[in-house]
This record gives sequence, C-alpha cells and structure tokens, in this order.
Amino acid sequence: MFSKTDMRAYWDSIGCRDDNEKQIAHQPTREGFLQSGVDNLPLIFPCGCESIPKGGTVVEIGCGKGRLVRVIAQKRRDVRVVGVDVSDRMVEMASEECKEWINTHFSVSDGTNLACLGTNTADIIYSFIVFQHMPRGAVRSTISDAARVLKPNGRLIFQVQERKEITQPDPPDTDYRSIRYYTSEMATALLSYPLSLTSTRGGGHNLFVEAQKSI
Repeated sequence: MFSKTDMRAYWDSIGCRDDNEKQIAHQPTREGFLQSGVDNLPLIFPCGCESIPKGGTVVEIGCGKGRLVRVIAQKRRDVRVVGVDVSDRMVEMASEECKEWINTHFSVSDGTNLACLGTNTADIIYSFIVFQHMPRGAVRSTISDAARVLKPNGRLIFQVQERKEITQPDPPDTDYRSIRYYTSEMATALLSYPLSLTSTRGGGHNLFVEAQKSI
C-alpha cells in the first residue's frame, strides 16, 4: 500500500548516500551534476528563462538538491524560485546548495499535494523526472493541487516517460523508484478543470505536457 511516510523515507535515504548526485541525475561527478541542470533546463523551457514573467514565481515539484532551481535563480534574479520535495534531506541539501541566491526558497511537501504553498501564488509550476517515479494516484492529486497554487493563466509543465502502448503492469505502489510509463493520452488525461491542455512535445524518455489555468 502507498505510504507518504515510506516515500519520504526512501528519498531521504537516497539523499543520505555518498553518491546522491549520481542517484539523482545519473552524473558520477560534481561537475557533471551541476552541468546537468544547465543542460536540462532548455528541455523544460525551450524558449529560455525569458518566458518566465518578470518578477514572477516559479515552482519546481521534486526539486531534489536544487540543480534546476539554482540555474533559474542565476539567470533570473528578479524571479522567486521555489523548490518543493517530499524529502526533508533533499530540501536541506537544496537550501545549502542555493544559499547564495536570495531569490530561492524550499519547502517539504507530502508527495501528494502542495499544501506548503499558497493559493494563486505561482506563475509557472514544472516537474522534471519526478512524476515517472510516483504512483499514478499521487501524480493526479499533485497536479490537481498545482491548479490551486497557480495564478489565473498560470502554466503547468511536466514530464513523463512515454510508451506508445502500455503492455506491462505498473510497479507496486510501494516502489518509489521504478518507472511508470504513460501514453500521450494517459498523460494529458491527468489534467482536469481549471487546467486545460495547451501542448504536448517531445516523446519517449521526455514527453512534456503543458497546460494553462483558466481565469
């Protein structure tokens, strides 16, 4: 049975490993880990960080050690960048990683919602290589609460791993690491009012779904 406590404990254990950066981003070196944040950001924001509203607030779901948050914070000093993660240990490390950027903030979530964030407070919420590891019910409830946190006309961007056809059963809900695959139709079906689909892009390892919150 799915357990928020067990999910937190699992990712805390990953954060406590000496090779946590390899576990998070498949990068065996410190330099590779930091560069992966720079390299991955254009996948999320193809038009660059300039697409983030001036003075806005950006939220990352599943921020890990903050490798993406730090890049946005560096590039856009006018933007408030918020990272949330189910793991206390990850949030602790991310706060340390980004301590020199005063426009960053980190909070612990429970893995099924964004109760740590206020209503109508974010211009953009994104998630990268996170939902693919989560039980589907937790993903759906997180996206539903993301709609609450977004401002009217705010944008949601998330990534999942795609398969044209799902032939294998999901891992058990007690497995917080193995991949849950999605067809494009399954991924877009995660959206519900007040979120409406604006686009899908990519595919395979990186299928991105973008949505906008209605006014």
